[in-house]
Amino acid sequence: MAKFVDNLSYEELLAENANLKQKCKELKKQNEILEEKIINLKDIQSYEICKFFSNCRSLAKTAKKFLYDDIVDCGDDIVYYNDCSDSIQGADDYKEYYFLKYGRNLEEDDEDE
Repeated sequence: MAKFVDNLSYEELLAENANLKQKCKELKKQNEILEEKIINLKDIQSYEICKFFSNCRSLAKTAKKFLYDDIVDCGDDIVYYNDCSDSIQGADDYKEYYFLKYGRNLEEDDEDE
């Protein structure tokens, strides 16, 4: 019987290969379970973020509470979670958000229309 890698025979290598394929299958299954948990956590977090924001009406307070880097990221997520921008247009600091996101004042765009 011929010896190959690390003095393993062909049959032993085949068995190791089958073993690794099974481990890979198990890890893929565990990964799917973890991905599902992440999706569920994101759903819960998005609900909590939107609920907090609707109570305080401040992107800055919401961003601070949920550890966002800035109000633009926070506002963009709220828009994404609600599938429209209407939800943030009534924010106390919407003008600041608009300026930071677009680099111009909201009033300037209103004048252009």
